[in-house]
Amino acid sequence: MHAVQSIATMTTPSTADPNYACGWAVNSANNWWHIGSLPGTTREIIRAAMGWNWVILVNTRNQSPNFAGDLDQLFWTAYGNLTGYPDYDLF
Repeated sequence: MHAVQSIATMTTPSTADPNYACGWAVNSANNWWHIGSLPGTTREIIRAAMGWNWVILVNTRNQSPNFAGDLDQLFWTAYGNLTGYPDYDLF
């Protein structure tokens, strides 16, 4: 199977849940993500339709019902507050 076919299979919503595809959460904006945790950690992996990808890893496993949503909003809030990008590399 070619990469394009694999990605299509991986991100095609299931018939049972239009927001779930082969282990990934998906949405109509063409974003794909997975939130998970192990004892002592929580992480989110995101592939955004705008072309950005990121991972958030924190050293806590909070059982609050809002924690995963709050974690997800960290980057989206920061992205929404960007006023521009530097025209130089910092490294």
